[in-house]
Amino acid sequence: MRNRLLCAFFLLMGGVGGLNDRVAMAQPSAAQVMRDVRGNGKGILSIKLVGRGSRVWSEGYSQYVWDQSVVVVRQAGIKEYPNAKLEVGGIASYSIVGGRFPYKRFYVTYNSYTGIPAPSPKVVVDLANADLPQVLAGSYNSIVGNIQPLTVASVPKWDWHTPNSVSVRVTTSYSKKISNTQLQKTRALITVRLYRDAIKKPWKSLISTGNDETPLGTSTHDADELRAMKTLAVVDAERRAKAQLAALPAVSVPAFKTDLELFAHLHKTFRENNPKKAEAVLRRTLAPSLYVEGSDVLLNQQGEDLVQRVIKGVYGAKITYAEQFPEDLNVENYGRSELSYWNADGRHRSRMRAVAAGGTWQDGVKVGQEFKIADLEVYPVEDADEIARLRSMSPEKRFAPPNGTTKFSQLGGQVAAQQVAQEQRETIQAIIWTPFTSANARLTVSFPGTGTPKETQGTMNDKYPMWTLESGNDKVLGRAVSIIYPVSLNRLQAQTTVQSTIDQLAAANHAQIKLRSEVTDGTYGQIATLEGDGKLMKVRVFAIRDVVYQLILSAAPETMTNLSERDFFNSFQPVR
Repeated sequence: MRNRLLCAFFLLMGGVGGLNDRVAMAQPSAAQVMRDVRGNGKGILSIKLVGRGSRVWSEGYSQYVWDQSVVVVRQAGIKEYPNAKLEVGGIASYSIVGGRFPYKRFYVTYNSYTGIPAPSPKVVVDLANADLPQVLAGSYNSIVGNIQPLTVASVPKWDWHTPNSVSVRVTTSYSKKISNTQLQKTRALITVRLYRDAIKKPWKSLISTGNDETPLGTSTHDADELRAMKTLAVVDAERRAKAQLAALPAVSVPAFKTDLELFAHLHKTFRENNPKKAEAVLRRTLAPSLYVEGSDVLLNQQGEDLVQRVIKGVYGAKITYAEQFPEDLNVENYGRSELSYWNADGRHRSRMRAVAAGGTWQDGVKVGQEFKIADLEVYPVEDADEIARLRSMSPEKRFAPPNGTTKFSQLGGQVAAQQVAQEQRETIQAIIWTPFTSANARLTVSFPGTGTPKETQGTMNDKYPMWTLESGNDKVLGRAVSIIYPVSLNRLQAQTTVQSTIDQLAAANHAQIKLRSEVTDGTYGQIATLEGDGKLMKVRVFAIRDVVYQLILSAAPETMTNLSERDFFNSFQPVR
C-alpha cells in the first residue's frame, strides 16, 4: 500500500511539472498576433512577425509580459501619392496571466515610407552647403583648408520618417587637426535628415544625425605652422565678420602714433552720436589680443563683448555722450597709456586703455607700431533726476572741471616730459656693466661702461696704501676705493673709520647726508645717500679685516631714479 502511494505521489509531481512546461512553452499563436495587430484591417497590406517572441520584464507594469516584434505594411494615405506605402515596425505586447495571454497593445518603434519622390541630389547638397556647421558637427572646428564637394552617397539609404522628413547619406573628405602637430586626411559618410512644412512645400532645413569618419592618413607639422592654419570655422566666421564690417558706414581710421591721438579720436567719434559709425571705428581700432589668433577681422568673445558693451554704454543711455562729457575731457588720471575721465555728474568715471601693437624689428628696436584699444568702459548717468539736473545747467557750469582734474588738452606737455624720461630710461638701461678685478685693491666689482676702469694708487693720511678705481660716462660714475691698514680693524675701530669716511665724503663733495643706516657687511658698514651740486651719490662704506672699502655711485637725481644700483653694489666681492 505504501509503495502504491509513493508511486502516485511521483506521478502527480511529474504531472504538475509537465503542466508548467506546457504553460512556459505556450504563447500567442502567429495567427492570434496577426488578428490582434490587424484590428479592423483598414488600409493594411501585409503583416509579418519577426522572430519567435520572448518573455520580458516590464518596468512600467512591474510584471513579465510577452513581446512579439511585428512589421506592418499599410497604405500611406497620402492623397498626393496614392501608391505610397507606410512600413510600421513595432511590438505586440501581451500580459501573462496564468496560462493566458491577454492582448495589451501595439507599440510603434519606427515608421518608414516608400513611394514618395525623394528630394534631388542638388536640393540635398545645397541645403548641406548652406549649413556646414550643422552637417560637419564637431569636425567643423578642426577642419583646415577646403572640404571636397559634398555629394549624395553612392548608397544613399533613403529613410522616410514622415512624408515631410527623410534621411539620406552624403559624403565628403577633408583634413582635420587631431593634435598640436598632426593633420588627418578623413573621408566622412554623414547622415542628414531633411525637413519641409508640407508635401508640396520645398525642403527648407536639415540636421546631421551621424558622421562615420574613416582615416586616410596623417601628416606631421611644426606646432606654430599648424596653429597658423585657419580652421573652416574661423574662415567662415571671418567671411561673416567681413560682411558685417562692410555693412557698417565707411570710416577713415588713421594710424595712431600715440595713445592720446587714439583717445581723442574715439572721444570725438562718440560725441557725434552715430552708433553705427562708432561701431565701425571700434572694430578697426581694437588690440590684436581682442581678435581670434591669426585673424585681423574676426573678434574673439572678449572683443565682441567689449564692442557691444561700449555701444550700449555710449548710445543706450537716456542721455547722450555729448551731454555727459565736454569736448575737452576732465581727466582724473593718465599714465601707462590708460586714461580715466569724469562724467558731468562728478560721480561716474569712464576709462580707456591702449597698447602699442604691430611694427617690425630694426636693429633690435621695434618701429612702426600703432596704438590700439585694449580696454574701454563708458559708464553713463542713469538716474532720471540727475539727468534733468544736468540738462538744466549751462555747458560752462555742467562741464566745470572737478578739483584735482586735468584738461585733456593739457596732457600733451605731460606726454612730452614722459617721452624725455622714457628716452633717458632707455639710455640708462643700455649701460653695459663690466666686471673688473683688482688684486691691488683687493676687490672685484662691475663698473658702468665697456672700457677698463682707471686705477690710481695713493695713500690715506700719507700713511695707508689707497687704491681708487673709476669708470663711467656722462650719465653715471662708479668709483671703488680700498684703504689698506697694517692690522685688522676691530668693530670699534671699523665703526669710527666708516662714520668719519662718510662725513669726509659729504664735506669733500659739498653734499648733505640725506639717509644713513648700518649694514652687516664685514666687521662694520654703513650706507648713505648724499645730495649736492645737482648730483645724487649712493655710498656704501664697510671694513673687512684690514681693508676699508668705499663704493660710490654718482648721477643726476633723475638718472639715479632709473638706474639699477644692484648692478654696481651687489657685484662687489672682496679679494685676498
